Amino acid sequence: MIAAYRGIVAPRSVVVSPVLTLAYETNGVDARGQPRAHLLDRTRPPATESAYPRGGHQGEAMSSRRSRTAHAAVVVGFVAVAAAGVGTPAHSAAATCAGVAATIVGTTGDDVLTGTPGDDVIAALDGNDVIDGGAGNDVVCADAGSDHLTGGDGNDRLYGGDNGLVPRTEDVPEAYGDTLVPGPGDDLVDVGVNTLLRTGGDTSWDTIDFGESETGVAVDLVSGVATGEGNDTVVVAQPLPAPGVIVYVIGTTHADHVLGTEGSDVIIGNGGGDRLEGRSGDDSLTNSRDAYEYDPARNGTDDDHFDGGAGDDHLESNGGADVLLGGDGRDYLRKVAGVSTLDAGAGRDEVHVYLTEGRHRLSGGAGRDTVFLNLHRAGRSVRGVMDHARERFVVRRAQRPPVRARVVGVERVQMPYDSGRWTYLGTPGDDHVEGMSAYTAKGRGGGDVLLGSYLDDVLLGGPGRDRIRGRRGADRCSGEDLRGCEVVRRAS
Repeated sequence: MIAAYRGIVAPRSVVVSPVLTLAYETNGVDARGQPRAHLLDRTRPPATESAYPRGGHQGEAMSSRRSRTAHAAVVVGFVAVAAAGVGTPAHSAAATCAGVAATIVGTTGDDVLTGTPGDDVIAALDGNDVIDGGAGNDVVCADAGSDHLTGGDGNDRLYGGDNGLVPRTEDVPEAYGDTLVPGPGDDLVDVGVNTLLRTGGDTSWDTIDFGESETGVAVDLVSGVATGEGNDTVVVAQPLPAPGVIVYVIGTTHADHVLGTEGSDVIIGNGGGDRLEGRSGDDSLTNSRDAYEYDPARNGTDDDHFDGGAGDDHLESNGGADVLLGGDGRDYLRKVAGVSTLDAGAGRDEVHVYLTEGRHRLSGGAGRDTVFLNLHRAGRSVRGVMDHARERFVVRRAQRPPVRARVVGVERVQMPYDSGRWTYLGTPGDDHVEGMSAYTAKGRGGGDVLLGSYLDDVLLGGPGRDRIRGRRGADRCSGEDLRGCEVVRRAS
């Protein structure tokens, strides 16, 4: 089962909810001091489902939502019933879909069109339309507007806003587009080659949704092959349109293998043990529609493997023993629960991990990287020790097994708020440490930067010229360049 969107619209004519969500980690843990306005932060599904990606525990989010109710004309079979103020166009008899004369034709307004049990050719025309082909081998075409197309049973052909014929440009005020939902047969899904001019400034996208499939799927967006319940063909414009137009894919609740385009993709595994590969481009890969609220029943606890490839990628996973590979570029990796193997690759990367259980391996790769070690989910009364020189982090918990992590190739370490009491042991080189929970830092040489929390910290620079900022709280400091410390011992 496939569904393709050109943007985000509701599955019926109920609520249309485009998104631009700017998400903040706890207490602004984005090291660049701004929200990660990346592809994954613009991947909220229709408002009829749980919103993605933000909302939940310690994260904060700002989202720009819009909603509207469609006023529709209804066409059942061959009969059009126009809503108030919406008329049937005079040229409807000559309408075609993919070069075939249409048997059901919409109006220039917002329509609800329903096919017959037989083979239909449906042309939606303009407006924000909802079309259901029903049974039979149907050919369904969207046109201008934000349309929702369902093929139903049979081997259907669904075309996006260009009607499968001529590339065109649409001027849209928001990031809306077409939603294409084929049935379980062998379908053709053409997301079109439209270029959407986004007067509202949002990013637009085409979406392929396998969420209703009863089996896992294998999808290659470059070759156009999609196998699962049926043997489908997916047509994505190659090369992709200009930057700002991305391809959006939602997998099944089963094990999927999805390969993206050479452009920018958003791929959601949607549960199951998935393998997601972004290829090149600035990609976002996740196994959850809600990246902040982890629900094992919905997100799954299976083991996933995400590979962002080249480009500035955003990878997030919840639950399971997952592997996240950022590849080259400035990547963002985030693991909420379960065991982690995270390798950010080359570039200036961020690695966020919630240490809850088991053994983890975290690698920043080449470049100046930052790791955020969050103990919020590890339980109460936890104590962590980060031995940077030995590349290990151990969390000890009362009456529970310890959590261990190997941390390699990371230049900066941050501990978000509510992460228990922890100790940082530095390297012989230059270290950069920042705490949002009370901690003790001990440098081992080099010019270290130790930034305290708003609680009571112990910041000891050690050999080398160190810069220490106690900030709030009753801090005890030792070093050369000291500020905000209540108990001071200046190194000679």
